[in-house]
Amino acid sequence: MAWTCINCETNNADNIIHCQVCSVERYFSWNEVNSLIKKPSEIPIINAITPQELKKIETNLKRFTTENKKLRENNKELNQKMQDLQVFYDTNAHVTENLHHENNELSKWNTMLKVWIGILMILVLFLFLAKISIDIQF
Repeated sequence: MAWTCINCETNNADNIIHCQVCSVERYFSWNEVNSLIKKPSEIPIINAITPQELKKIETNLKRFTTENKKLRENNKELNQKMQDLQVFYDTNAHVTENLHHENNELSKWNTMLKVWIGILMILVLFLFLAKISIDIQF
């Protein structure tokens, strides 16, 4: 039996957990949940949990809870750093714009200097050629 995605209304196969189109997790209807509760024999994990498995589950839960707490603290620190950087950027944005403008001006002057040096080099070369031709004529 197919199920319909609540996000994009796509019909998906019953054995697929996530929607093929939008990847939203399957939403179980109230009737499906009741049918699973009425048939506990179809859920073997509930009937077959040993004390050792329960202890492993509890240990994993504690470990994951601790990791989750650490990740939340790291996320909080990173968010604070991002806010600090945003404040720094906002207060110094005009300095960055001025430096960018000055860099563009210097780049223009550098280009003009290269052009003038090129023109002067051609002029010097022309004068050397003129001197050589004058020396030959004398």
